Amino acid sequence: MGTLDEARLWAAQARAIKALEASLARGDARALIQMATGSGKTFTAVNLAYRLLKHASAKRILFLVDRNNLGRQTFNEFTHFEPPDEVRKFPALYNVQRLDENAINPASNIVITTIQRLFSMLKGEPDNEDGSAFETLAWRSEPPTVTYNGQIPPGNAAHKRANDGPPHHRRRAVLRLRHNRIGEGSRQSDGLPSLAARPQG
Repeated sequence: MGTLDEARLWAAQARAIKALEASLARGDARALIQMATGSGKTFTAVNLAYRLLKHASAKRILFLVDRNNLGRQTFNEFTHFEPPDEVRKFPALYNVQRLDENAINPASNIVITTIQRLFSMLKGEPDNEDGSAFETLAWRSEPPTVTYNGQIPPGNAAHKRANDGPPHHRRRAVLRLRHNRIGEGSRQSDGLPSLAARPQG
């Protein structure tokens, strides 16, 4: 694909994009980018989506979220995104659809939806509100328990709480897989390639 313009990207975001593009070029079946809260995951994903549509002839990209407020946030990110090599904003170049019904516009290049609505569509269920149990959780002094995907062994990752460390560290991606680092060509035991974006400093 074309040369990545890193002027508006943090170093960790640029590394993540390059690593995922390399994974796609290799034809890896699955890939994972894991980034800390506040590290710019959505902006990273929007940049990558733009590059896939422009340089890799992608026709449609599905952006899944687990709750409605993240869907709105993602839609707004796409709506206001200004590609580094264009004078027009993203929606002037590609169609962005945030699903509010169980139907995908054939002209859509980006489709944003919740996991709940997608599951409903796959089951052929009638259209309904796709709320999330996450949205009804009251804030507590301690974060709620999270259940991780069993196909991604949590023991392989070095996790860092988003509120640990000084502010300038919290604003960076803190992904570091213990045995899998960018450029080493290694794989996790389940075949998932490492796309670890390691912070500087």
